[in-house]
Order: sequence, then C-alpha cells, then structure tokens
Amino acid sequence: MESRVKVVDKDFIVRKSEAIYQNIKTEMEANHKGKFLAIDPESGDYYLAKTSLEAILNGRKEHPNTVFYIIRIGFPYVYRRRW
Repeated sequence: MESRVKVVDKDFIVRKSEAIYQNIKTEMEANHKGKFLAIDPESGDYYLAKTSLEAILNGRKEHPNTVFYIIRIGFPYVYRRRW
C-alpha cells in the first residue's frame, strides 16, 4: 500500500502567505484587529475567525490537506507566552 505524504516547504508557506497578507493587510487591520487569519498559500484563500482553531477548521472544510499559515491581525505574533 502506497503512502502519500505531502512534502511541506516551510519557506514557500511563509513567503507566499506573507505576500497574500500584504495585499489585504490594510483592510484587515482596519476592520478585524485581534482576529485570526488562516491563509492557504497554494490557493490564496484565507479564513477569518475569532480563534486560530476556528480559522483553521473553516479552511479545512474547503482545503482538508492544507498546511495553513496563521496570523493574528494587528499583532507581531499569534500567541505570546508570559513567564
């Protein structure tokens, strides 16, 4: 039985997703600050939600095998850990 494993190119995911976000950044930061965006770098589709999990689950409905790039709109990081 043949196993099909999708090879993930991390550099492609970051580069392509950041480029997609730059095209929508102004509108997103003006209207959706603090929400999460799951970006599919291959299709260019993106999914907006209140949580990162919700954004990913919304995206998986259309792209079940995609590795999504997550952005928290208006913040330099998705989550911050405090010690």
